[in-house]
Amino acid sequence: MVPPDAADATLPSADELRAEEEARHMRREAEIERSWSKEVVVEGGGRQAWPGARATLHVVSTVVSSRSGEGVGSVFEDSRPLGVPRLLLLGRGILVPGLERAVGGMREGESARVVVQPEGAYGDAGSPAAPRVPGSAVVTYEVELVKLEEEAELWDLSFDDKLRLAAERRERGNALYRGLAFAAADEEYEQGMRYLVYMPQPEDGQLVMVVVVVEDGQLARRPRLVARRCGAPGRESSVACRLQAPLEEATVRMQLNLCAAKLRTGREAAALAHADKVLELRPEHPKALYRKGQAHTQLGAYAEASLALTRAKAAAEAEADSSAAAAVEKEEARLAERRQRHARQRKAAYRRMVGGGGAGEARGEANAEAADQPRAAAGGGLRVGVAGARFVWG
Repeated sequence: MVPPDAADATLPSADELRAEEEARHMRREAEIERSWSKEVVVEGGGRQAWPGARATLHVVSTVVSSRSGEGVGSVFEDSRPLGVPRLLLLGRGILVPGLERAVGGMREGESARVVVQPEGAYGDAGSPAAPRVPGSAVVTYEVELVKLEEEAELWDLSFDDKLRLAAERRERGNALYRGLAFAAADEEYEQGMRYLVYMPQPEDGQLVMVVVVVEDGQLARRPRLVARRCGAPGRESSVACRLQAPLEEATVRMQLNLCAAKLRTGREAAALAHADKVLELRPEHPKALYRKGQAHTQLGAYAEASLALTRAKAAAEAEADSSAAAAVEKEEARLAERRQRHARQRKAAYRRMVGGGGAGEARGEANAEAADQPRAAAGGGLRVGVAGARFVWG
């Protein structure tokens, strides 16, 4: 048996572990530095970039070579045709490490050609989607640093500034979405949501709308919508009320945009989560229910899709929103078509499995029909492709 003190002597100390981690970090930093090179095409006359700068830049990204030869010469990102340059905070890990270092040394107005080896780009594994880049790819970036601005840390931004920045991101996302750049739009919505998440409530003095639901200790007969400034004295300051601040409206819109973008990029589970966030705030929101129905349809969960669309239609009719009701009806028709197609495919598969013909075929069709509903309720069945979906609302 090894004495306890002898066993302890074989374990590295905290200082040794710290030194090992620092050495590993330094090796990685040196590897990144060696991975990129930059050729200035147009000199910039403005400020040099700095960590935390809000950078507006155009980027064209091309695969130069890869281990398998796949994708060589392919452009996997180009912001110019969309007319929407990228907007990001430098030093936040949004860009691949080699490109991040190269942009960090650029000046406002500069254009450059940056070549990044796999160690500073997507590594041996590459990127399977959004963007799709093969393994061990050398990537060239044509970069134009359009503008540099200062942006305060989230905790230092005012309530109004956060709303403004979130709205800007949402507008950029909408422009990208209309240009069919769904992954880029999703990234903008995610960045916009960041401003809203770190803003739990308006500040004192902020003008908001409130719904008075309890007055003088009693449930109000008819809830009243009133305007007041947060923290201001007055009768409403002593009643229980639910804030209907611009924050809630901005959150609802952004969550719906995220839901639509997730659907377009094949991430139905995430789309459902965003729809549910809206429904937590507004339980019968027709568009959130509509998006939820779309997500369930694409997952093959037809029973849940039907339930969500039925609620969406009722909510749209309650709000006398004829365009929303029409959109739901179109989605219900798509659901019915998908469901029928799925049933036909299941019957055909069952016929092939049992050999077809006679009583066996009849039993096969009956069993397929009986099996279809519980599978749909469990979220099974065929997964409907995003390309076939119709998105009526923006």
